[in-house]
Amino acid sequence: MGIIVLKNIVKTFPSGKEGEGVHAVRNVSVDIEEGDIFGIIGYSGAGKSTLVRCINLLERPTGGEVFIHGQNITNFSEKELRAVRRKMGMIFQHFNLLNSATVFENVAAPLKNHVEPTDEEVRERAGETVKDFDSLPEDEKKKKEAELRKKTKYLTAKEIRKRVEEMLELTGLSEKGNAYPSQLSGGQKQRVAIARALVGKPTILLCDEATSALDPNTTTQIIDLLRSLQKKLKLTVVMITHQMEVVKSICNKVAVMEEGEIVEEGSLVEVFSDPHSSITKEFREKTLYRKEAVKLAEKNQRNLYELTFIGEKANDPAIMDLVRKFPVEVSILFGNIEILSGTPFGTLTVDIKGEEQDIEEALRYLRERDIRVEALGAVGKEVASEGEGKEDGNGVVE
Repeated sequence: MGIIVLKNIVKTFPSGKEGEGVHAVRNVSVDIEEGDIFGIIGYSGAGKSTLVRCINLLERPTGGEVFIHGQNITNFSEKELRAVRRKMGMIFQHFNLLNSATVFENVAAPLKNHVEPTDEEVRERAGETVKDFDSLPEDEKKKKEAELRKKTKYLTAKEIRKRVEEMLELTGLSEKGNAYPSQLSGGQKQRVAIARALVGKPTILLCDEATSALDPNTTTQIIDLLRSLQKKLKLTVVMITHQMEVVKSICNKVAVMEEGEIVEEGSLVEVFSDPHSSITKEFREKTLYRKEAVKLAEKNQRNLYELTFIGEKANDPAIMDLVRKFPVEVSILFGNIEILSGTPFGTLTVDIKGEEQDIEEALRYLRERDIRVEALGAVGKEVASEGEGKEDGNGVVE
């Protein structure tokens, strides 16, 4: 079982009219492993923000179960949930900072709300208050620590300051502790929100459209920061977004939502390299300029194909070998290679000229080299290798 498990989650909001209400989430099941950066992508209204709020029960599901660290929290009381939520930080599109408080005070705010010290902090406290603590046997040290924990359940002012200063340093805000939100840029405000979400030392970070209000350059900086923090703090991260570039930049797994349902799920490479649902294909096309390629094919009556290279195949000199082996001409119109979750992923949009039989043999040759071939536009005809399906009319093999 993963660190976050959702089983058959349903969330229905009253519509104010007679009927079934508004179905925001429909029978969604997700298993998120510890250490994942799990992206949930979908258009506005897909239900993704409602789903992430079901994880920490800010929204109580109408049906289904929520497990955190193997514990079913679905029917927890608000008092029981407070302890669980301390292990889950959350950041939003809107920064929700206190304008009358400094950066330091904003980050420190969650620590003043009944946050217990960690074992490391209790041991430091013991070293400062118990005479000759360092020279005691280990079992005596643990006994003294247990006594201290019973006496003081909350952080001291010194411990709060240390935590906040550490988090400001991790988020690049060491020089901004005394500044007010009005003196910060959008990216700096989001850094404050991230520091505030993580100062309680959670194991899970929920990000609800955390980069949507930022410009592209700042978005890249925040993504880099989140990736760095995930590694340093050993976090499990859930990213809610409508931006495919965000998912590609940071996630190792992804689920695609549409009309309250997960229509596709898997590793980033699997979903992005071989999408099955129409909405996933649409997201993918936006990052690969496929619509432009299709228009070009239809306008100029060209045989356009998209070639997909994954892993070591991204370095395969397949096009050079193809031209040498078959009497066809290949023109490269678009090309792109990137790293998705540590795996090279490349695409080429090519125009292939030649006799129909020669083109068919050339495409089979590419498939035999484990290169995915997809016809683009109404002109191209994709050749399916033996045992594969035929085109669905849009140049996509079923």
